[in-house]
Amino acid sequence: MSESPVRRRADAERNRAHILDTAAEVLRTEPTASFEDVIAATRLARTTVYRHFPTRDDLVKELAARALRGVHAILERARPTEPSFADALDRMTRAALSAGGEVWDLLDVVGQERLAASPPVADIVAAVTAMMQLGATEEALRDDFPTAWLVEIYFTVLSSAVRDRCTDETGVGLVIDIFMRGAGRDGIR
Repeated sequence: MSESPVRRRADAERNRAHILDTAAEVLRTEPTASFEDVIAATRLARTTVYRHFPTRDDLVKELAARALRGVHAILERARPTEPSFADALDRMTRAALSAGGEVWDLLDVVGQERLAASPPVADIVAAVTAMMQLGATEEALRDDFPTAWLVEIYFTVLSSAVRDRCTDETGVGLVIDIFMRGAGRDGIR
């Protein structure tokens, strides 16, 4: 008898994860999908879904939290402010691309307006800004570009690779090469 509550708890956790995974997939393909559409896609009892997420907004908030945990995991692996710049750029690019499309798709699903002011997004922008400042200090980057431009260029190239699912070793090389061809000092790379 003592195993029954543990089993229910494990089942509840699996259901919760299934609901979130299904919601992310549904909302990735149809961002305006209704809560009823998400519930139907889970193939779980309506009451099961409502027990975990009483409203669509509750579900989207949890998807946002999941995405933001992914952002923190990227920063922990990347250590973007540790020298050298070339190593930091490589670590950051690998960490960001290894997250694959999942984290970035979730960020799109939950909406930029909801995330723009969130601490984890501000943290990743600050980390990449610090990485670019490290590159400037090491004279690896052009000195005629404002740091904000360097950050924007990097995110643009990175997001293009993620969007096109170019997240393997080739993608890492392309992101770094394209970024450094545009933003690096002549002869660097």
